Amino acid sequence: MIPDIKIINNFITNEEAQTWVDYIEANCEDPKVFTKKVGLAYDRGYAYRSEFPRNFKPEVHPKPLLDKLFDYAHKAEAVAREYYEYTKPLYIEAISLTKLTPGLQLRIHQDRHGLAPTQFSSVLYLNNEFDGGKIAYLENYKPKTNFDLYTEDMGGLLYDPVPGDITIFPSHIWHGTTEVTSGNRYAIIIWHTGTKVFSLENS
Repeated sequence: MIPDIKIINNFITNEEAQTWVDYIEANCEDPKVFTKKVGLAYDRGYAYRSEFPRNFKPEVHPKPLLDKLFDYAHKAEAVAREYYEYTKPLYIEAISLTKLTPGLQLRIHQDRHGLAPTQFSSVLYLNNEFDGGKIAYLENYKPKTNFDLYTEDMGGLLYDPVPGDITIFPSHIWHGTTEVTSGNRYAIIIWHTGTKVFSLENS
C-alpha cells in the first residue's frame, strides 16, 4: 500500500533553496549552530543538524532567516490541515536545518520525539546535486530491528528530492532514506505537535 503523502512542487523558489544551501554550508562546522555526527548505518558519512529548540536556541540563526522558517512552518501547517482535514490545534514543535554527506543513510523510523505528540512532519528539499538520498515512505511497516534500512524491494513511495519541493505527512508514517552515495543532501525539516506545552513557542 502506498502511504498518502502530500507533495507540493515549488513550495519555495530554486533561488531561495540555494540561499539555504549556502547558509548551511557556511555554518555547518560551527558547533554553536550545528551538531555533527557520524552516520550509524555504515559508520561513515556525517549528519549535520541545527535543530531547535531541542539542541539550540532559535536565536543562533539571524532573525530574517528565522522569520522565513516560521513562515514555511505556518504554510505547511495550513496545507496539512486542509489536505488531511485536521481540525484540532497545531503548533510548531521543532525545525531542523540538515546536511547529509556521502555514506549517510537514515534508518526507517516514525517521528516520535519523547513526550511530544508529533502530528505532522514536513521535509523541504533544497538541492538535487547528489546521488542516492531518496526518501521512502512505507504504510503499515513492521520493523524487524531497531535500525532497519530501506531497500527498494520494500516498495512504498520512493521520492527523489527536487529543490524547492516539500513533502507533508502524518508523523506516524514510517520513512527513511536510501544511502547518499555522492554529493551533499540539504533539507529543512519541520514538525508540528498538537500540544502547546511541547511547542516551539512555549520553549
